[in-house]
Amino acid sequence: VRKIEAIGELGALVVLCDGNLSLHDLGTLESTFHISIDSAQTFVTSKHEATYRLCVATKRRLLLFHHMHAGFSQVRSLDIPDAVICLSWFMQHFMLGFKRDFSMMDS
Repeated sequence: VRKIEAIGELGALVVLCDGNLSLHDLGTLESTFHISIDSAQTFVTSKHEATYRLCVATKRRLLLFHHMHAGFSQVRSLDIPDAVICLSWFMQHFMLGFKRDFSMMDS
């Protein structure tokens, strides 16, 4: 397991493991949604108005998803210059941490 994050309002647990991103019911831990993403490094979630958003960092891309009913649907893909080590979402911006520096990118 690479990263786990709970989203209380959705009653969901987001898990990144071996390039697979899955949602689990917080009460039962039963898998409710699954996406296979090659070279996924990390992810971050954010709530914008009434919609939950998810950003998954791969080696050279950020994949943006919006929550739709029982899972997430991809809405965008953004190229990035290097592999992300850490990722944060602030309002409409991503804070990207790379091996030797960091930058900010509009979502």
